[in-house]
Amino acid sequence: MRKIMFLGLCIVSTLFLGTDQIKKKEYNKSMKKEPRKYKVYKRLTETEKEMIYKMHEEK
Repeated sequence: MRKIMFLGLCIVSTLFLGTDQIKKKEYNKSMKKEPRKYKVYKRLTETEKEMIYKMHEEK
């Protein structure tokens, strides 16, 4: 059950985040418009964030 939830979190956060600066700028802009979506990402630890970045790079 936890694995499914973690994968869900990863998928959700990869939709909104990328490693390049352009994505980060878009993220910051949309952060102001829809802050509720990004609360999930703030709660993730650094290792989880790194895993998300790796998953994003593989695509």
